[in-house]
Amino acid sequence: MRGPVGARIMDRIGQRQHVVGGFVTNVPGPAGAPRLAGAPVVAIWPVAVLAANVRLGVAAVSYAGRLSCSVHFDAANVPGAVFVRAMSEELTRLSK
Repeated sequence: MRGPVGARIMDRIGQRQHVVGGFVTNVPGPAGAPRLAGAPVVAIWPVAVLAANVRLGVAAVSYAGRLSCSVHFDAANVPGAVFVRAMSEELTRLSK
């Protein structure tokens, strides 16, 4: 399903799906610090792209010995205060 027709078909399927509400991804990055146009890349941040009916995305990327995480959510469908409280509880649980 390549090309514009396949993209339209997948877009329609995605708009109607009700199975996936969120996702988590971990992307291993380079071990060292590469350069871009001669300048060192000092940091990178992961972006969890939300599309269709997916309301929550959590992404992590390792880069030059560091781990960066990001959380993206649809504020109209995921109450911010509820999410922050739940995330705080889970991170506290993981740190024990």
